[in-house]
Amino acid sequence: MDLGATICTPRKPVCSLCPLRPDCEGHRAGLEAELPRKAPKAEKPVREGRLWIAVRADGAVLLETRPERGMLGGMLGWPGTDWDRSGGPAGAPLEADWRETGVEVRHTFTHFHLRLEVLVAQVAEAALPARGSFVPRADFRPAALPTPDAQGLVRCRSGDPSPDRGGATRIGSRASTVASGVVKWFLLRTS
Repeated sequence: MDLGATICTPRKPVCSLCPLRPDCEGHRAGLEAELPRKAPKAEKPVREGRLWIAVRADGAVLLETRPERGMLGGMLGWPGTDWDRSGGPAGAPLEADWRETGVEVRHTFTHFHLRLEVLVAQVAEAALPARGSFVPRADFRPAALPTPDAQGLVRCRSGDPSPDRGGATRIGSRASTVASGVVKWFLLRTS
């Protein structure tokens, strides 16, 4: 007999049909409608990091492929830190005049919240990154970026430095539309 699924249910227990009613501590205490009590959810930890958005003078953007293992494994995105707040300016993917945008990306994964600071730089065509590679503007596909990376792009483009109040940004086609003009915007904004 499956008492938990048919008789002793969380919302409306049918104690009058339960064969264990005489021995039930919850029924005896008059708490049967309150049981089982849900344990409070544990607070999700917050991880922090940086995204570096670099655009070369010819419009190419700097992207890197993330390691195969780990969050967003194998995906192409902006160079960034390991989400433990390491990698200050010395951890940047190349020497540049990195500028703070005031943009903070917030994204929630299953087990933690992520906050990313976005820095931008315009670099010369001869710039050689320590990691990642430049992708020509014509080959850049913003819709292929992972959600946190696309959020950084959308926020920089929109000029809205504040993170969303209710969770992740809806990006989809909006990211593609907004991002298609990001290089032009970026070159004007950083010069």
